[in-house]
Amino acid sequence: MESVLVGAHFWNPPHLIPVVEIIAGAKSPPSQVDRAYALMEQVGKVPVRCADVPGFIGNRLQHAMWREALALVDAGVCSPEDIDRVVKGTFALRLPVLGPMENMDLVGIKLVEAIQRYLLPDLAANTKPSDALTTRLQDGETGMNAGRGFYDWSKRDAAATIALRDKQVARQLRFLKEEGAIP
Repeated sequence: MESVLVGAHFWNPPHLIPVVEIIAGAKSPPSQVDRAYALMEQVGKVPVRCADVPGFIGNRLQHAMWREALALVDAGVCSPEDIDRVVKGTFALRLPVLGPMENMDLVGIKLVEAIQRYLLPDLAANTKPSDALTTRLQDGETGMNAGRGFYDWSKRDAAATIALRDKQVARQLRFLKEEGAIP
């Protein structure tokens, strides 16, 4: 029996992240999807409609980037620190204002298509977790909570990192609201 329920996927940290994916099952009544959407708006969230696909929208995009980042590390192209430097110091700076679709329009569809013609065949297409993840998991290096993952968290302040993330998210939200980019 297919579900007629409507799902709501909140993002971490939910008290700061405004977007909530509203997931409609194949048999979810449109009126119920509309009710969930309206409820999220009433509580100050930014709802986004999504069909019920594995990972929804955001997790699919996030894991596509993570898959490529891990493939680069596995291949010895760069270090985890290099990945983070490139992301934080380049396209992450644009993302609060330009989503990927807007950025493609800015760059130009012709150029994006030309880049994809030569680049897509070379991108990771693995269908199982990366060796970089599997090895760390086997070694008990499960991330911040274990004190080690890609970084040695005994040498970094995890609480300060989380606080910095929350401060930056709040700062970006204020900016985007002031500019009318989000409700």
